[in-house]
Amino acid sequence: MQISLIYVGFWGPTLIVVESAATGDEGVAEGLTLVVASPQEWKDTHQYWGGPDCALIQLYPSFALVEHAPKMMYLNSCIRGYPKGLRAGSDPRKPLLAISEGFDSFTFKGVPYPLSAIEVWGCGEQSLRESQLEVKKWQVKEAERQRQVKISAADWIEHPDRYLLELAGRPQYNNSSK
Repeated sequence: MQISLIYVGFWGPTLIVVESAATGDEGVAEGLTLVVASPQEWKDTHQYWGGPDCALIQLYPSFALVEHAPKMMYLNSCIRGYPKGLRAGSDPRKPLLAISEGFDSFTFKGVPYPLSAIEVWGCGEQSLRESQLEVKKWQVKEAERQRQVKISAADWIEHPDRYLLELAGRPQYNNSSK
């Protein structure tokens, strides 16, 4: 699953709950539940970002505010040469939380954990949700409108798609204009 599909696209504050199941085996870390709190929309970039209200909170096995600082959020799903995934922590060289791009594992304070569950909660006022739903409806309608291309036979003669079809082995795709 692509990371950006989960976070990017919601324009308000979010809470991301990350959970690792307790295994009890020797040498394997016990269960852990963390929350990444972002007071603004997520940005897919290679730089750390965020205001002073960003926070990383540990819920289980004990409750603790791990870090509360500006520029501690990181999300990169497509920029090559930079680590991909989601990170939280004010030190870019050593993030406190690093979730892998494949959502199968994460590290917290350098300790690896298997990722058993992740939840993203969008927070904000009802008006924010309604405006986002209106934009999504418009995007769907616009995609449908752009899918239906009406072209006349005269325009088809010089159309680039016609040349692509001819290159693909359909030399006489539409002869209605002759």
